[in-house]
Amino acid sequence: MIELDEVSVRYGSHEAVTPTNLRIETGEFFTLLGPSGCGKTTILRAIAGFVPVASGRITIEGRDVTGIPAERRGVGMVFQNYALFPHMTVAENVAFGLKVARKSGKEISRAVDAVLEATGIERHARKKPAELSGGQQQRVAVARSLVMGTRVLLFDEPLSNLDAKVREDMRHEIKRLQRDVGFTAVFVTHDQEEALSMSDRLLVINEGRAEQSGTARELYQSPATPFVCQFVGAANEIGPKVARALGLDAARRHFVRPEHVALAQAGDPQGVEATVADVDYLGSMTRAFLDVLGEPLQCQVPSGPSVDRLKAGMSVKVNLSRERILSFDGSS
Repeated sequence: MIELDEVSVRYGSHEAVTPTNLRIETGEFFTLLGPSGCGKTTILRAIAGFVPVASGRITIEGRDVTGIPAERRGVGMVFQNYALFPHMTVAENVAFGLKVARKSGKEISRAVDAVLEATGIERHARKKPAELSGGQQQRVAVARSLVMGTRVLLFDEPLSNLDAKVREDMRHEIKRLQRDVGFTAVFVTHDQEEALSMSDRLLVINEGRAEQSGTARELYQSPATPFVCQFVGAANEIGPKVARALGLDAARRHFVRPEHVALAQAGDPQGVEATVADVDYLGSMTRAFLDVLGEPLQCQVPSGPSVDRLKAGMSVKVNLSRERILSFDGSS
């Protein structure tokens, strides 16, 4: 288990992370999610011991590691490029840390064999990194940390430079490996889909401040702040004219997910009149960009014959279910 108790980080006079409380359970896949520069990597580096904290306390498995150097914290870091030695075999890469620690040959052989089997790469032991797929290299990088007795692995945007298809494959690979081996993973990303699909729980960070933590479903369906609402998935902010037409409280901010905006034919007595501004065909789904009382609104609906007829300039009506509208205090 990892706990942060009122942890803050400063760079000179700049407070990069405001006092933050966080609890990550043993064996959990936990994601720090937020835009670039929000402080998520700083929190990860504070857990690793790469940056000092200005205040607060960090404990790992019940041990206070706040003032302990990175190499003695018992955590491993998986880098974006995996940082494997190209001239060494898989087994030699995994054994490297044990050799530096002057373990005996018998200890090294036993430990390396065990971790290669646990991570499912034992049959690649004699291969060089260049002979491996990206997923296999990822497993070697994880095995190299696990062989040192590490049960906490930190991932700093390891998939950010990959194309979409490879990213999706690697997401499943990392999650499957974490589930099979059972280590605690702390994963940093700015990609909402990545975070939603991989995490047991996640923390959304904005401008160095923890906005909300919870499961992906909790954050998506019950966001605590407008920022979380807009950052975790797509959301329309309902403009004042539409809000007034729907009888919503003008003093509050209101949002609705695109999939919760329903389309009806122009003659439907329910709903609000709208004009289709543009249409994006996305395969199984279609996204329509609407002008509703002069205010923009997006809807996303399953593709099909009736939806396929949507064209720019077409008149439609929009129905918004009141229970699907997410409302926040106007000052938030």
